[in-house]
Amino acid sequence: VPMLTAFSFTDLNKLVVMTVAFLSFSLAASATYLVNDLWDLENDRAHPRKRLRPFANAKIPILYGLAVAGAMLLFALLMAFTVSFNFCNYSAYSFSQSFCNIKSGNFPVKSRESASEAETLFFLQVDR
Repeated sequence: VPMLTAFSFTDLNKLVVMTVAFLSFSLAASATYLVNDLWDLENDRAHPRKRLRPFANAKIPILYGLAVAGAMLLFALLMAFTVSFNFCNYSAYSFSQSFCNIKSGNFPVKSRESASEAETLFFLQVDR
């Protein structure tokens, strides 16, 4: 949306950077989903529908899931680094928060205004 409102959608460089950032975040989100599926394996195996998922019914080995999640996260962070150092920091922070939430079972929603000073440093600041 910012590219459209700034009439920058014809700037090929900005379009490539935006696409790389989108793909990077998508890979990190997918890695988070894999980690969540692996973390919640016991509960999924006991659930009537979730027991049919590939990890829960052992169609895909757990080690494979860990390797793929790790590779996806690494590639996502490398892609984020090509956008900017700050974007890479934000991506790493975002993934770590997601992982901590998966581990604890808590999913707090925090606005930028209520973030601590340390957390504010990690909010997206794409280099120009």
